[in-house]
Amino acid sequence: MLAPLHAAPFAYFLIAAMVAVSVAGLRNRRLFEALRMHPYSLYRGKRPFTALTSVFVHVDERHLLINGGLLCLSLPEIEYMLIDDFGPWIGRLLMLMFLTLSSAFAALLAAIQHRRNALHWSAGASAVILAAFMFFLMYFPVDPILGMPSFFTDIRPLWIAFVILLVLVVQLCLRGPAGAIHLYGALAGMLLAFLIRPVSLTEISIFVLEESDNESAWYNHSTDYTDDSPAEQRSLPAFTALDGFRLFDVEAVHPRWDLQG
Repeated sequence: MLAPLHAAPFAYFLIAAMVAVSVAGLRNRRLFEALRMHPYSLYRGKRPFTALTSVFVHVDERHLLINGGLLCLSLPEIEYMLIDDFGPWIGRLLMLMFLTLSSAFAALLAAIQHRRNALHWSAGASAVILAAFMFFLMYFPVDPILGMPSFFTDIRPLWIAFVILLVLVVQLCLRGPAGAIHLYGALAGMLLAFLIRPVSLTEISIFVLEESDNESAWYNHSTDYTDDSPAEQRSLPAFTALDGFRLFDVEAVHPRWDLQG
């Protein structure tokens, strides 16, 4: 299910720009070569702009289709959450910061990793996609994800993020160092979630301690945590806009919506 356009217009604009540039790059090889990232050169201070522009080009139509679809599922949710917490202007500035820093972080680690490999090139938004998914999971790491199938309701985002990290590490071991940029993107998303909402770390600590003590298998975050935001905002928030939530009314944030099914 995709977030509605009016709930996250900036995110959809960025995705549309990525698709447009990618299509142009597929038709114009010189443009593709100019925008994709060369970690070997980046490590030596050359072509630093490609740390960001490489997100906007893809190697073929299949690569673009997959990444474009995953961005539509993840990036609008980031915009909605940040606007919900910080307002439309600061929220979008934070989203730009998220995109810039996650791309730069993944590119920096890739440059260090491939500093001796002049043959390695990189293109695509995979690192940003992993960063967006991990950011979404770790922004409210212990709240149930409502609106999901019933067998998911008791699975905390924290554990989902852990499984994703484990899969990425296994993939790195099996497929070699070329896939490491996916792991770098995931780590960037986690770090940025903690940077923008530091209380997430406190929530994880409390939750893990309570789990280890076996005091509560079904912990209710909204009544015990110090964060004074209602728990309802923390479950696929952009999807609730379909019911008429006024996105830019900062005075009326976090209404309660009942998600069925």
